[in-house]
Amino acid sequence: MQRCCGDCCGHWQRRWLISKETFVAYVRPKDGRIHCVMLVDPEFEVFSGAYVSGASNGVVISNLSRQLVLKCWTKRKAKEWQDHVRQLASSEHAKAFIGPNRFTAYAPVRQGIDAEWFVDGASYMSAIADVLQAAHEEILISDWWLSPEIYMKRPIVEGEKWRLDKLLQRKAKEGVKIFILLYKEVNLALGINSFYSKQKLVEQHPENIKVLRHPDHVSAGVFLWAHHEKLVIVDQSVAFVGGIDLCYGRWDDHVHRLTDLGSISAGHKVPGAYHKQMTSSKPYGGDVPSSIFQLAKATHAVTIGTVVHTGLKPIAETSSVSNLNELNETQVTEEEMKTTSAKVSFEENLPNGGTREEFEMEGQIILPEDIENEVLANGVVPLKGETPPTRRKLIRRVTRVTKEIRDATRDLRDDSKGWVNRHLWKRDSKDDGVTSGSDEEREDKLTDDERKGEVKSRIKRSTAPLEHDTVRHTASESTVVGLQGCAKLWIGKDYTNFIVKDFADLDSPFTDLVDRSTTPRMPWHDIGVMVQGFAARDVARHFIQRWNAVKDEKVPLNDSYPYLLPKSYNEMDCFHPTAVTQSSKYKVNCQVVRSLCQWSGGIRMIEESIQQAYIECIENAKHYIYIENQFFITLACSNTQVQNRIGDALLQRILRAHR
Repeated sequence: MQRCCGDCCGHWQRRWLISKETFVAYVRPKDGRIHCVMLVDPEFEVFSGAYVSGASNGVVISNLSRQLVLKCWTKRKAKEWQDHVRQLASSEHAKAFIGPNRFTAYAPVRQGIDAEWFVDGASYMSAIADVLQAAHEEILISDWWLSPEIYMKRPIVEGEKWRLDKLLQRKAKEGVKIFILLYKEVNLALGINSFYSKQKLVEQHPENIKVLRHPDHVSAGVFLWAHHEKLVIVDQSVAFVGGIDLCYGRWDDHVHRLTDLGSISAGHKVPGAYHKQMTSSKPYGGDVPSSIFQLAKATHAVTIGTVVHTGLKPIAETSSVSNLNELNETQVTEEEMKTTSAKVSFEENLPNGGTREEFEMEGQIILPEDIENEVLANGVVPLKGETPPTRRKLIRRVTRVTKEIRDATRDLRDDSKGWVNRHLWKRDSKDDGVTSGSDEEREDKLTDDERKGEVKSRIKRSTAPLEHDTVRHTASESTVVGLQGCAKLWIGKDYTNFIVKDFADLDSPFTDLVDRSTTPRMPWHDIGVMVQGFAARDVARHFIQRWNAVKDEKVPLNDSYPYLLPKSYNEMDCFHPTAVTQSSKYKVNCQVVRSLCQWSGGIRMIEESIQQAYIECIENAKHYIYIENQFFITLACSNTQVQNRIGDALLQRILRAHR
């Protein structure tokens, strides 16, 4: 048992000192709570004696974050502790953090690391969801912005199973400890509402979900800096690092859709003029002007199918183009074919199930007076540059669409009739031995009863594309992600366009932020990487250092927010990789780099290993340099006010290549 000096109390207190391979800490005997976690770093040192500690039996342990003064029972005990801690610092894993390391980074280069990279948020968030689901002990998350209601897997076919807050709640109930670090924004500058995110997450399971926001701008004097890292670490064995926050607007795939009209319901509206659209902000539907509807069709955001009404049951064509070769069959007679009418079916697939609304065109479209007035008086504001439709234009449009549907219906009826005649002739020719003759001759051989429809046949749908845009079958957006129909991929606030409108009212997550019928969404392109093994431990070590520093600053006496400890590097074999696809992983040599300083991590130096890595890569480039970054603030010349030297490194490399 040791004695240590607490700065906050000013007197000696009894504590148990513990030492592990890459850190030391002490424990309060009365409750067993861990305090004063000191990680091994480049300035980790231990001394004993009266000169450094003020007592002959004293020991001083220091690193970049703090200094701990111990007073042992005897001078001999102090010398034993000094030798033990120095031996600890000279071990293989501890020396890796003392350095020196490439780029002056806190962590060394790791060999043979399992890694996987992801382009865009769809695959990245899906992989994170799988790994979170497999967590056993702890989950560590750091984000610039986190939206609790974000769906990690889409389309949404399993209810709330893969919604982030519900996923974390499920793991917390299983006993997994969850620690989340969020950037605390300046409210006047940003509307990301980290306070709401914290409250929403903590209420899922207050005991096992802990959230800290940082920094406190006024008290810390930090106004121009932000935590911009995005980390997810599970069991300190799998870590995700990159540029994708778990927040609104980040989920996307390679298609980068501009629209997400979701379910389009025709109702009594006229196709080609206005279509009824149901969104989370307009649960009873709204009018979608033709321009945004055409954009939706061009980007495969809606499915339009044709339905042939036979008097028995409709043939609904709601599958993707790849399924058009399949037979859609029903029984029909020639008399029924004479009264065939066309329908346009707009398929709606909502996350909780959907409905289908159809309208029928019998020869011509009749627009009731009250509906016409509603369309003219209450139509949505057209897109910029689009002239609002007048009554005359609307009537002409209705007439044109009516003719298109009538022509399409006639084509379907003629094709179906011809197929019936050919099918019946083939069947009869097999019985009668007839193997030749024109279509007209075959039709003459049909009996009167057959023409009246007493002999029935099956109709095979034509797979050729129709001539008219109004009833042309287009591929659904959801066929890309494995479903048929038109399920929304971006729910509520997740459908965003930062240029048109910034975020507001985030406590109403399922209310649309912008009008989907007039405003295209802003796609989001970014990358992420997953690492395992020692590299994942290094990422976790960085998070632990930040978490402990924020706890010391904000809640030092709140025991419900514990100090975190890094896991052993010697026991790595005991932690098996969680649910990650083995076939898509690579063996890589990698190094974890970062930006950290006093305000962000509580260390007495500025680590800029990310910038050092950039500069070295630029200087050693042989053929070309490609940089993709959300923010790029630098100068191509030396300037004492600008310490970002990326631009200068690019200039020097270009000049060297030119010479």
